[in-house]
Amino acid sequence: MAKIVKFVPKDKISRETIQLCQFSDDIDAVIKHYLLDKELDLKDLVGVLSHRLGNLLQCHEDKERLWEICHEVLKKQASLKQTS
Repeated sequence: MAKIVKFVPKDKISRETIQLCQFSDDIDAVIKHYLLDKELDLKDLVGVLSHRLGNLLQCHEDKERLWEICHEVLKKQASLKQTS
């Protein structure tokens, strides 16, 4: 299983950024718990996360922009080059 990188806020980081880091750590802890305890399959976890993103897209005013941001983040994290 991949190592989960913990965010470590540095000096002069906004309160919002710190909260986002904590939120991210909480999500990682839940995912790691279900994967390590073999309570859920990775495919099922990905499905749940995809569904959550779908809910965000549904209620966000600028769906295309949100989708672009998600796409860019995923590409960078996966170190993939766009072929189209």
